Amino acid sequence: MLPKFGMYQPPRSFKYEPRRLLRGVLDRIRAKDRRWFLLHKLAKWRFARLLKRVFPSAWLRPVDAGPPWTPEIQMTTSLMFPQSAESLARYPPDRFYYRAYKDVTAFLSVLERHSFNFRTAGAILELGCGSARLLRLLRCIEGVRLVGADINPACVEWCKGNVSGPEYYVNQAVPPLAFARAGTFDLVWAYSVFTHIPSELQRAWLEEIRRVLRTGGIFLCTVIGQKHGQHQLSGEDYQTLAQNGELMLHSDCPRISYSSKLRDLCDIYYTRHRAIENFGHVFELIDFLPGQSLSMGQDLLVLRKPTVSTTLLDASSGASR
Repeated sequence: MLPKFGMYQPPRSFKYEPRRLLRGVLDRIRAKDRRWFLLHKLAKWRFARLLKRVFPSAWLRPVDAGPPWTPEIQMTTSLMFPQSAESLARYPPDRFYYRAYKDVTAFLSVLERHSFNFRTAGAILELGCGSARLLRLLRCIEGVRLVGADINPACVEWCKGNVSGPEYYVNQAVPPLAFARAGTFDLVWAYSVFTHIPSELQRAWLEEIRRVLRTGGIFLCTVIGQKHGQHQLSGEDYQTLAQNGELMLHSDCPRISYSSKLRDLCDIYYTRHRAIENFGHVFELIDFLPGQSLSMGQDLLVLRKPTVSTTLLDASSGASR
């Protein structure tokens, strides 16, 4: 049957051209890395779609994602088991970018859900920035001051030389941070940071983060959830955690994560009740999301700096008693 006059009929081969182009790309990638390539592209597309929904196109600009982390940085920041160190040199770059886009999209989605106004955010701090895996992706937003801080000077120097745009600072194991002015940031996030701060220092760090946040600012903080506990804790550990509300694995513990052992840090677990209690004394707790619901390895606390000082509230309540 002849096509109607004036109707364009593309050649049959044209219909399959995109598929052929994709196949040509995939054929140049090692078979075991193709999954990460596709996941990377999907996560990047979801991130871009979220940004376009939130920001005017005039506020967005194309920015290169920068190089992935080095095996040295990965070894000291995110390895659970020593066996994993043997494969660091073969870690697919697409896997790094997939995790970065996935996690930052999860954070931004949570913020959007809780009515955080991205368009009025002037400054964002990533505490424990490592390789700036998440912070770097926000460089595409015009007019936002991006700041990274980390206790590891090697990470900070690497970021300065490889991920331009944000400011980077080295912080010490105890407060304060390098920002004298209170209320500097609209948003602070700490991914896998309070999971390694000893319990006796956590209140001081929470007070310091509250200081650098503006009133009404948001703090996103992860704590170790069930996923890691299944791989790391013994039956006796679970009993101690249930009895005390917290469990701290020191660097000499055989079950501590490999990265923590290398840097002489601790791994700290809280029950949900204890985490709500500790963080709720300093911040207003908006939400507590299990890692499974975010496809993340850790649980996420969404916290807001209250309009009235919690310290003052604690003091007044103590006086009334």
